[in-house]
Amino acid sequence: MPSTTVSERVVIAVDPHKASWTAAAVGSALAPLATLRTPVSRQGYRQLRRFAARWPDAEWAIEGATGLGAPLATWLSGDGIEAVDVPAKLATRVRMLSTGHGRKNDDADAVSVGIAALTAPGLRSAAVEDAIITLRAVVEHRDDIVRTRTQTVNRLHVLLTGLLPGGAPRQLDARHRRAAAAHRAPAGDRASHPSAAGRRAHR
Repeated sequence: MPSTTVSERVVIAVDPHKASWTAAAVGSALAPLATLRTPVSRQGYRQLRRFAARWPDAEWAIEGATGLGAPLATWLSGDGIEAVDVPAKLATRVRMLSTGHGRKNDDADAVSVGIAALTAPGLRSAAVEDAIITLRAVVEHRDDIVRTRTQTVNRLHVLLTGLLPGGAPRQLDARHRRAAAAHRAPAGDRASHPSAAGRRAHR
């Protein structure tokens, strides 16, 4: 068990990546008490919680809690645990001031997040708002729809370029789509079309 005084403040600081979380327990002396690296998964989350349980009154801090740290912030919030969001620029500045250089490694990054959480005023809660998550999903869905429509229009434009006299205009409307459908109609249907009959009469 780590030796800490009753009044010592401890922060469980997390440097998140796509595949892993690196956590550091940072005490009031602004020095790491212990570190841990876990995968981004439910099992990794449980390991992280067991690590943090060594300091029952510890606070939580996550770098980029609305970005790579969002999964962890969401799981912590679901368990009733609040964390603060440490901006990446702030953590980088703390690391450079603490070490005298800008070299990165996961443990040092996590410790810098903890020092920032202990010393910087006015950090915001890392709680992920449901409305923000929903809005982000709607925007991504809209982008997918626009992308699919653009691909479809481009393919139709290529088709019309080969079918219509003089090529296809850049702005396609229903009239051009009907023209493409007429050109693509089966031979029997084209033969019965009035324009086709008129052409045969003038031959």
